[in-house]
Amino acid sequence: MDSLTSATYMSGILIPLIAIGLPLSPVAIGPGNALFNAPPVFDIDNNIHHQLTMSEIIVATCIGAAIAMIFTYYIAMKFANQICTFVFKLVPHEALIGLFMGLVLMLAFMDAGWVNIFGVLLIGLVAGLLHRNGVNYGVMFMILYSAPWIMGVFGS
Repeated sequence: MDSLTSATYMSGILIPLIAIGLPLSPVAIGPGNALFNAPPVFDIDNNIHHQLTMSEIIVATCIGAAIAMIFTYYIAMKFANQICTFVFKLVPHEALIGLFMGLVLMLAFMDAGWVNIFGVLLIGLVAGLLHRNGVNYGVMFMILYSAPWIMGVFGS
């Protein structure tokens, strides 16, 4: 199931990048946006789609996929049992949650300071409340990335 999810996310970035050069999927708009719009190197009119030929994109994608598959297969087959045993026995789940929260708050602070930390915590609390009341995380993901357009419609 996880490989299907990862393949879906990768295709959500690669298909708009190769075919059009515009971020059209939620993944391309969100986490993959640096491939489309990362000034001063990339912008919407001059991104990887425009700088590489189709064969260069295919070769780079295949090389990256092959390296990732070899590395992941080696780690998964050789060390999966030891890694799981170590994590389940010695690492409390609170430590992993704290690590993730620290990473999120650090990135929020680096992006816009204390105001952004408040915004991230507010979005997290509202998302948790909505999920507890039955709203799917996928729906909230789509709403989050369409929020600028929604605010533009309601604001005008």
